[in-house]
Amino acid sequence: MKVLLISSIFDGDQFRIGENIGLKIIDSILKIEGFQTQVIDPSILSLSWKDMAKNVVEEKIDVVGLSIQFNAALEPAIKFIKYVKKRSPEVKIIVGGHVPSLYYDYVLKVCPEIDAVVLFDAENVIVDLLKYLNSDISSINNIAYIKDGKIKTSMITDKSLDLDEVPFQSRDSSSNFLGDPHFFMISSRGCPHRCSFCSVPVYNEKAGYNKWRYRSASNVFAEILYLCDNFEAKSISFLDDNFLATNHAKYRAEEIADLILENDVEISWSFECRADSIEQELFTHLRSSGLKHVFVGVESGVQHVLERYNKNIYIHQNFHAIDILESLNIAYTIGFIMFDPFTTITDIQENIKFLRRIGVVNYQILTNKLTVYKDTQIFYELQQLDLLQINGISCSYKFSSKVVERLFNAFQSLLSPYRAIDFEMKKIEFRLSQSRMPDKLDQWLGFRKWYCDVVLNVAENVITCIINDGLNFDLIARDIRDSVDQLKTKLSQFP
Repeated sequence: MKVLLISSIFDGDQFRIGENIGLKIIDSILKIEGFQTQVIDPSILSLSWKDMAKNVVEEKIDVVGLSIQFNAALEPAIKFIKYVKKRSPEVKIIVGGHVPSLYYDYVLKVCPEIDAVVLFDAENVIVDLLKYLNSDISSINNIAYIKDGKIKTSMITDKSLDLDEVPFQSRDSSSNFLGDPHFFMISSRGCPHRCSFCSVPVYNEKAGYNKWRYRSASNVFAEILYLCDNFEAKSISFLDDNFLATNHAKYRAEEIADLILENDVEISWSFECRADSIEQELFTHLRSSGLKHVFVGVESGVQHVLERYNKNIYIHQNFHAIDILESLNIAYTIGFIMFDPFTTITDIQENIKFLRRIGVVNYQILTNKLTVYKDTQIFYELQQLDLLQINGISCSYKFSSKVVERLFNAFQSLLSPYRAIDFEMKKIEFRLSQSRMPDKLDQWLGFRKWYCDVVLNVAENVITCIINDGLNFDLIARDIRDSVDQLKTKLSQFP
């Protein structure tokens, strides 16, 4: 049986998410059981849904396992499935991932060609499903499927999956897609917090999982050692939803750092966490073991907006977290939502002050608009206010302020020349954060603050123009072109 595992397919090139660790774990499990498998990540290889579909038909694949992790990946996935089934109806297609797990009824309704949907964790399901896929699958747990024209679901089990018993993900050339000895890992699943816009709590509740599930420090370190010994890994990024989700998570992080130090392993590492998890003593210890970069879920520089997002955090904690990271020379990026349905011009002005204070900005931050996911807290709030337009699983909305709507459109169009600069800056910052060149990193942080001032000055000029109802942006566009030329020159001094 030839099994092809495919990561999320996207239309266009706006997504480059890297390897799909969950799919690589399934690949390991199937290889252990003797299945002939291959994993393809279209986002890394720049393959369209039609490229993938033609490949499946031509290669006479028996089973396709398709991961759909994001809403934007659903439509191209459906196009892919219908194309394959029309030309090769004998091919069995299984889908899984975040989107079909949460919205299996909608997915099966719009794409009845799907043979089975794996609901939530697939580790203890996939082998039996493949064995019985050509006969009766009704006894398989954790799946949804169509039988006699009706959607059927089976019992959700395996809620206490021991993550230490799950094999390490398979590794191949796509694990090195950044072009250096850098690898990705997942050491935990879920998050106990309930931010109003986040779908992670929805996923855990529907599955009945614990809010935060984790691998032991020794198990995590064993994979780090495996990567160092077999692939000469120099840096690792943890893709956990929240690496420091609980007090125990902080203790576990210290254990991982201890194991790295005790075994003299030279590795740079990074993770994502909340601002209120960043503590001086803890991060000093993590820094000594190689922590070089942190993604901080800041979200806003306005207190009442943080309260709207149910962040349970204060602005001064965001500032304090950034100050700690800078004092330890740990590079950082932030998650930030500039626009939502209730955003005011005053909110945006306060956010710009906040960004100037911490010295971080890019095109994505300035134009990032809140994505509303079905069944989240903010989804129900907006639905009650009749502010949502729902199309399948996608939700859209209009801004309550016409001025903010004009500003959003102006930011998107006028500031777009900075997108290419931002991409180059991300690559440089990544290389510097993983390097052993502290002088260059200091120089980089100084450049980043200068860049921040340049871009935020432009943003403030756009706001002034919008407030004064001035629609002639020619002078601002010229300033942007000049600043981009300056930025390109300054960027050339970094490796």
